[in-house]
Amino acid sequence: MRTHVNVLGWLYVILGLLGLMAAAAVLGIGALFSFLAGGGDGFIAMGILGIVATIAAALALPNLIVGIGLVQRAGWARVGGLILGFLNLFNPPLGTVLGIYTFWVLLSDDGRAPFG
Repeated sequence: MRTHVNVLGWLYVILGLLGLMAAAAVLGIGALFSFLAGGGDGFIAMGILGIVATIAAALALPNLIVGIGLVQRAGWARVGGLILGFLNLFNPPLGTVLGIYTFWVLLSDDGRAPFG
């Protein structure tokens, strides 16, 4: 089961990194649009896309942090993983699969053992 905990941790790390890359892409698109549009419309678009990028980064960071914690077998990471697993259930289709896998790994007796 230790292998499954490692896989789960790395899946959360990858999900977090993808979210941060999406946030950076949104900021890049916003900056490009702001440059091309010029004037007030560009500033408004950049502000809106900046808010979207901030929200995307805020949603990605917990995945990254919990993923690192799971790989390092931190005790708090199991609880964080269960919370994120529940929240991911409402993010079909990949989030739902990740949520189910999270519950299968972290709620099993062998999955509890690495966390003490």
